[in-house]
Amino acid sequence: MDNMINIANQIIVYSVCYTLIFVVYGYVFYHVFKFIAQIVIYAYKKLAADWHKWRSGKN
Repeated sequence: MDNMINIANQIIVYSVCYTLIFVVYGYVFYHVFKFIAQIVIYAYKKLAADWHKWRSGKN
């Protein structure tokens, strides 16, 4: 019986640790991808503005 309690405790500890690790990885990846998306969006807007300016013939 004591062995089963130890196994159950280990399962709970491992589950909590893995959950925390995944939360940290998710938080980090979310902010990295958000940063990359902001750069891509800024570059697209800049390129689109330059393209429209070039197409209109106004320099």
